[in-house]
Amino acid sequence: MNKTEIYEMAMQEMIEENLRLRRKSCTEQEKKQYENVSALAEQVHAIAQKECEYLYAQGVRDGIELLKKLNIF
Repeated sequence: MNKTEIYEMAMQEMIEENLRLRRKSCTEQEKKQYENVSALAEQVHAIAQKECEYLYAQGVRDGIELLKKLNIF
């Protein structure tokens, strides 16, 4: 299982938990849990986004390096 799959699985679990919390009449503790899960989901999404940006940029660099070695670029 790669990182993307782990992030997607974690996000799906958080979404399902959020939906369960919304269906109930929320107590104060549940509201705090909901806020914590939402904040965590935002952090995980931001990390995943940065990782994708890094991998894309690395792919571009690797592609240019390969083209240079093949005397195409």
